[in-house]
Amino acid sequence: MLKYLVLTAALFISLSAFAQKADSIFVINNNNNGWAINYKVKTKETVFDVARRFYVPPAMLADANGISFQQPLLPNAIIKIPLGAYNFLNAKPQTADAKPLYLKVANDGLYKIAKTSNVNQKTIQEWNGLMTNDVRRGQILLVGWVRFDPTNTNVATPPVKTIVKDNTRIRVEEDDPSNRRRRYTETIYIPLPDTTANPPDTLTEGEKQFFAQTQDGTVTLYEQGTAAFFKRAGKSPNNIFFAFHNVAKRGTIIKIHNPGADKTIYARVIGKLPVNGTFHNALIGISSDARAELGTISEKIWCEISYAP
Repeated sequence: MLKYLVLTAALFISLSAFAQKADSIFVINNNNNGWAINYKVKTKETVFDVARRFYVPPAMLADANGISFQQPLLPNAIIKIPLGAYNFLNAKPQTADAKPLYLKVANDGLYKIAKTSNVNQKTIQEWNGLMTNDVRRGQILLVGWVRFDPTNTNVATPPVKTIVKDNTRIRVEEDDPSNRRRRYTETIYIPLPDTTANPPDTLTEGEKQFFAQTQDGTVTLYEQGTAAFFKRAGKSPNNIFFAFHNVAKRGTIIKIHNPGADKTIYARVIGKLPVNGTFHNALIGISSDARAELGTISEKIWCEISYAP
């Protein structure tokens, strides 16, 4: 009986996980021009059908895929759906016409992800139960919602659209491939982010300076090796510690990660490694007040570092 219950529970968990995965929509990077999602075209769907389904202006959808309004879409073809203020929601929707968006982390840090999505970094942390700002490659993050109409069916002609933005109505008429006009109005609500409701940012001073020096973490040099601690009285200001390094310039902020404890700190380079036994075969020297923040009591640790070239 117990074995039966265990198997039943395992089956339920696996089916739930599959259902969640099947219902998920993942963000892709659209050639560095912002985020997009992939969509498989259904039989007889047109550019206007897909545009209405995802609340995206047809002209923008056509341009994102290098096609014209009139060009037919092939069944099962994969097209890109651009994300923007017209269909991207940075708060949990109150209605059912939206699906959650997930991002599989590649090389971007949480700061860059938050900046691209226009969602406060702390909000993304809360959505995903993150205790720190650190994310790892391959990690799956909830980054928002996309407006989606599952009931949308094929339409013969494109609608006349009324776009509502910040209580301002802009009327846009689109050419009808059949040279006819239908007096049909579709209203697209473009949500504006409520910055007053967002919690304060969680970036430390060290992170801010590191991102400023490395173009939001996109231009860095990466090294692995031994870190040796040198004695320093007192506590470093702004939680930016001090470091010796033979390559990074004086004043450079180095991101130092201890994979053993999964802890990260930021240190400012004050000079090259001294030539003595303490730093023999060391990649970097770190002030001793950083030990606790890196989760160690040892005199030396293995670490990963990155910094601006």
